[in-house]
Amino acid sequence: MNKFKSVLLLTCLFILSACGGGSGGNDGDGGGDPSTPATNTPPTINVGVDQTVDEGSTVQLSGSGNDIEGSVSYLWQQISGTTVQLSATEISSPTFIALQVENTEALEFSLTVTDNDGASVTDTVKITINNSGSTAGGTETLLFYTHGLSSVDPSSPNSPTLIEATENLVTDLLFGITLPTQRESLVRSGVYNGTTKIISNVNNYAVVYPKTDGKLYKTSALKSGSHTPVQISNESLAHQVCDLVDGGVISDFANVENSQYVYRLSGIDEVCDTTDDIWKMVTVGMDATQSPIIAKAPVINITDENTGAISGPVSG
Repeated sequence: MNKFKSVLLLTCLFILSACGGGSGGNDGDGGGDPSTPATNTPPTINVGVDQTVDEGSTVQLSGSGNDIEGSVSYLWQQISGTTVQLSATEISSPTFIALQVENTEALEFSLTVTDNDGASVTDTVKITINNSGSTAGGTETLLFYTHGLSSVDPSSPNSPTLIEATENLVTDLLFGITLPTQRESLVRSGVYNGTTKIISNVNNYAVVYPKTDGKLYKTSALKSGSHTPVQISNESLAHQVCDLVDGGVISDFANVENSQYVYRLSGIDEVCDTTDDIWKMVTVGMDATQSPIIAKAPVINITDENTGAISGPVSG
């Protein structure tokens, strides 16, 4: 009898062991191992549509990205075509200036969107630049004149467009009459040949000017560009700008966005041509978040108006 009970007891223990014994041996099965990380979902990406633009125009790349688990970062790269300078590479929608081209040219850019866990996706977009057929002295740019700041298409001289009203511009008071001060400056664009030192296809690119709100602005001088004024620095003393030297602009024909607008502030006494005058400059490619650069009296490149040949720098 005792032997039978022993066999029965062993049999029951075997069965309980095979069934898990009700001791919680399945704890790791039901809800999964809490130490196992959740699967990361890659971000989504949108690089916008392919564009066709005119040479000299401002082009905006329109990218976006999204991640359901967190934030994303951006990285733009140019992967083909003549190199252009993006306004930034780590934002969603940078801009660049379409360079002058001899023939229609396609540029290709890639955008990589990366999430917080390092997962990334990449897509590309194509920008085709058209040759506008412009020549030196051509009419692919607008003309500007004062009494306010107005532009006019040379082919439609009777239809000017007001860019800024007179009361918005920095002016001088003469015998109780407010007059424009001609502080507007034209930025030139063109094609520079480093071997011959000749600039061809010279056109107006932008107009830079100070406003009574204390800010510096630019507006496109290109027919194909946007003529809505854009603030180009966080300067708040532009209403103190004195007369400019030689138009106030040094154009960089290799990259027009590097062109410098050089100006002089009247200082604490707000009187020009005194010892506390301050020289400053901005580049045309700056935006409203950037500070102007402390400068000195500029050195201006002198060019031959007929040939575009650079004849050398002189002190301003």
